[in-house]
Amino acid sequence: MAVSKTHRDRERTGKAFLAARGGFSLVELLTALVIMGIATTIFIDLYTASVTLAETNRGQRVATSLAEECMAYILSRPGEIDWTAVSESGPKLTRVRLPASLERVEPPAAIPTNERSLNRVQNQYASFAQDAWARIPTREADSVEAEGEVGAEYLEVVVFVRWQQDGRDRFFSLTSAIPRNKTQGSEST
Repeated sequence: MAVSKTHRDRERTGKAFLAARGGFSLVELLTALVIMGIATTIFIDLYTASVTLAETNRGQRVATSLAEECMAYILSRPGEIDWTAVSESGPKLTRVRLPASLERVEPPAAIPTNERSLNRVQNQYASFAQDAWARIPTREADSVEAEGEVGAEYLEVVVFVRWQQDGRDRFFSLTSAIPRNKTQGSEST
C-alpha cells in the first residue's frame, strides 16, 4: 500500500519536531507538579470539610430528635415525672428525674439491617445522653395582686442533649413550658 507524499511529510515533520524538542524541560515538569499538588490539596481539604460538616449535621439532627421526643413525653405525661425538687428550689434550675425509659438513649426501632450500618448507628447513639431540668420562673411584681405570688403559673422545662464529636463536647437544648396545675399530681406547688 502506497503512502501519500503529504502523509510522509507530516510524519517526518512531527518526528523532527519531537527530536528537536527533546521532551519537557525541568521547569515545565516542576510547574506541572506544583499545580497538581495545589489542586490535590484543595480537593482533599474540601472533601474533609464536607465529611466533617455531614458528621456534625448528623449529630445535630439526632440530638434535635432526641430532645423533641423527650420534651413530647414530658409534656404529654407530666403526672409521671417527679416535680418535687422543682417546687422546693423555686426559680433555680433543678434536674428532673426522668423515667428509666428516657434516661437511656436507644437507637430508633427502624435501624439498618446491614451489620456495618447497624454498628455505626448503635455507636453513634451510645455517645448521646439526655436529661431534663425545670424551674418556676419568678413573676414581676408589676401589680398589687402579683406581689404575694411566689412564681408564675407554669414551669419552664429544658431538655439537654449532650454528645461527643471529634473529641469535643456538643450540646443541644430545647425549652418549653407546662402549666403548674398539670404537675399537681406529683408535686405540691
